[in-house]
Amino acid sequence: RKGVRIKKHEILCHYAGEIITSKEAKRRDQEYAKSHEGSYLLDMDEKGLYCIDATNFRSVAAFINHSCSEPNCQLFRALGNHLDANFPYLGLRAKENIGELTELTFNYGEKPTGFCLNCKGVHCLCKQCKEMEHRT
Repeated sequence: RKGVRIKKHEILCHYAGEIITSKEAKRRDQEYAKSHEGSYLLDMDEKGLYCIDATNFRSVAAFINHSCSEPNCQLFRALGNHLDANFPYLGLRAKENIGELTELTFNYGEKPTGFCLNCKGVHCLCKQCKEMEHRT
């Protein structure tokens, strides 16, 4: 937006949708391709057990475009109050300072990061992680 500048490491939004298994995600991806609907599927974990399908309900993150060469945002994992690593929150943060009226992009194929130096490798929603006062 005009007049809005985003600082490096600033958390922008979370990626919301329906949590499904990877098997169901493959089935839906084929279905979406046949019906020419857009696909809003993202892996939640490094093992590929679960995905988020943001096709039917989503946050603003689903409208951030793809860039494989120069994305200015990065997907990250964070554990919530439940601390179940199988179901992390997925969020987007700025990889660099972003000027006003600059398109936000992230690499759809890149796995989310999730290492918090402050928390010794377990990314969480602690004050330091939320404020991103340290590098991850």
